[in-house]
Amino acid sequence: MHCMNADLSDLLRLLQNLIRLGTIAEINGAKARAAWADTHHRMAELGHAARRQHAHLVDAHRGSRR
Repeated sequence: MHCMNADLSDLLRLLQNLIRLGTIAEINGAKARAAWADTHHRMAELGHAARRQHAHLVDAHRGSRR
């Protein structure tokens, strides 16, 4: 297994996130097929999930301090 430097690791993570979110639907060699229709909807879902997770963590933290 090859060792990655931080820049390559960050680029790989960003690319994986774009694929996961549906911004990039498929990569075939040097070509990438974009799927823009679902991107805004998926980003909104991700935002809602992140806000729910944050609220849950804040509540758990407040409960642990009592």
